[in-house]
Amino acid sequence: MLKTVIGSSSIMSFALFGDSLLYAILPIYAEKFGLTFVMVGILLSINRFVRVLTYGIINNLINKFGKRNMCILAAVLATLSTATYGLSLGFISLFIARIVWGIAYSILVLSTLFYAVEYKKKQVQELELAKAFKDLALYYLYLLVLGMCHMWGQK
Repeated sequence: MLKTVIGSSSIMSFALFGDSLLYAILPIYAEKFGLTFVMVGILLSINRFVRVLTYGIINNLINKFGKRNMCILAAVLATLSTATYGLSLGFISLFIARIVWGIAYSILVLSTLFYAVEYKKKQVQELELAKAFKDLALYYLYLLVLGMCHMWGQK
């Protein structure tokens, strides 16, 4: 289970590379991309609006298709959006890529959180199982001791 938490977090880290690079490069080289500063502001912020609007939908999709499948989809979407940044096809293509990135990031965030919660739940369940086993073993030990006392007391 820890492996899946680390795996989904690693995918998110790699996916964030393209996004972080865009934040560093786009404002400096806006003119080379044929963009105004207003366009840069729109491009850098649209993914946040997309995330806010898609978290509920993504939550339902994760429940329907599973965390792993959605993580794979997010990795593909993040790769496609990052590749589109490098193609520099203009504002509209970058805008669409940023929307795709917002969706990918939503999936990655929620999947990683689901994995982390599931991992924590599993740890709690294992702890509760160990406690139940200990309590049950103690109960049987009491029964054994009482039975032995009863047997010895009869003589």
